[in-house]
Amino acid sequence: MQPKDKAWFDARLRQLQAMIDAGDFAGAGALADALTTEQTDAMGPPTLAGVPRRLHAARLRLARAQGDQIAKLGWQAMQGPGLDGLLPLATLTAKERQQAAAMAGTPVPRILHQIWIGDLPPPPSVAAWRAWCILNGREYQLWDEAALDRIGATTHPVYRQMLAQGDYPGAVDVARYLVLEAAGGLYLDADFHPARDDADFDDYIAPFGLAALAEDTPRITGRGALLLTNALISTPAGHPALSALIRALPQAVAALPRAPAWWVTGPLIFTLFARLCPLGLAAHDIVAGRLPRGADGAELQRFRRGPGLLIDWKSW
Repeated sequence: MQPKDKAWFDARLRQLQAMIDAGDFAGAGALADALTTEQTDAMGPPTLAGVPRRLHAARLRLARAQGDQIAKLGWQAMQGPGLDGLLPLATLTAKERQQAAAMAGTPVPRILHQIWIGDLPPPPSVAAWRAWCILNGREYQLWDEAALDRIGATTHPVYRQMLAQGDYPGAVDVARYLVLEAAGGLYLDADFHPARDDADFDDYIAPFGLAALAEDTPRITGRGALLLTNALISTPAGHPALSALIRALPQAVAALPRAPAWWVTGPLIFTLFARLCPLGLAAHDIVAGRLPRGADGAELQRFRRGPGLLIDWKSW
C-alpha cells in the first residue's frame, strides 16, 4: 500500500471542505472521524483537543456550517496547542514581577507605532493614521525593514527566520515587541483605520502600564480563557513582560515546529506573558466595526458616527 503523504491528506481535507460547502454534513463528519484515527503530522501539530491543527480547523468549519453553537464554541476554545508546549516557557522572575507591578503606573509615551514590511505598498490606513496623529498630538512612526534594522531586529533569530520563510505576519509579531520594548508607546496593526478624529486612544485604553485588546472568542490558554490580540498593545518602554517574551521566542518556535504564527509569535504567546503581570484592557467598543477584506474604502463612512475609534479593514 502506498504511504499516505501530505498530498493525500491535503486531498482528503479538500474533499471534506467540498462536502461542507455542499451541505453534506453527515459525510463530512464521517470523513473527519476517519481522518482523526490517522497517526500523522501531515495535517499540522496537535491542538489542545488532540486533533491535528488543520483537521481541527475543518471540524470548526463543519460546526459553524451546521449551526451547532456548542460544538463551535468547544472547537474554538481548544484551538491552541497542548498546555505543555508553551506554558512552561512563559515565566517571569520575581524581580521582573516586581518591575511589572511598579510599571503599572508608568505613563505610556504618546507615540503610535505601525510596521509595514515586504513588497506591497503601505495601505491607506498608514497615511490616515499619520494625519490623525497630527490632529491629536501624537508622534507617528512607521517602521520598515531599514528602520527595524536600526534597532537590531535583524539580530533576533526568530525575526530573521520569519523573514527568510516569507512569513511577514510572524516577522511583524516579533518586530512589534522589539519596537515597544525599545521605545514604548502604542502599537497598532496596519489593518485598522481611524473611525473618527474627535477621540483619542486615551478615551478607550488607560495611558499607563501594559494594556491590550481582548479577543471576543474565549480560548483555553492555561492562564484563563481570555486571549489577547497583539494587534493593539500599549506599554512604557522596557516592560519586563515584553523583555521576557522576546527572550523566549526562539524556544517557543523550536518547541512547536510548523505551528501557526498566532501560537508561537502572536496572540497566544503574548497572552501567556501578559497575564503574568498587572494588565489593562481596551474598551470593547474601541472597534467601531469590520469591513470585508478588499472592501471599497467608501464603506468606511458607515462607521463614522458610532462610538468606536478603529475600523478593522484589510484594504490589500
